[in-house]
Amino acid sequence: MLYFIETVSGKDLDHLIRAIKIGYTSNFKRVLRIFRRDCCVFKVIKTLNGMKFNSDHEAILHDYFSSKLVLGSEGFFVKDDELINTINSLNTVEDILKLKK
Repeated sequence: MLYFIETVSGKDLDHLIRAIKIGYTSNFKRVLRIFRRDCCVFKVIKTLNGMKFNSDHEAILHDYFSSKLVLGSEGFFVKDDELINTINSLNTVEDILKLKK
């Protein structure tokens, strides 16, 4: 399963940004437990379920959005209209494969 979770990120309280975590997991309940423990606020934007989605697809998305990576993070990307519009357009493996560079 691929997931997209909105949260805040930053080096301190004076420099917070809205970010989207793009990840892959076989245990989404575990991911949610970690977010509940580690993040004050978050919202699940979208999930893409099924065994057809895998970590290779996560890597394609990370590569595609690499210019938006939150410095010093792993899989967190600065939220903007392009990121949200692209996420909203993703529904199939084929949609993700079209983004491969």
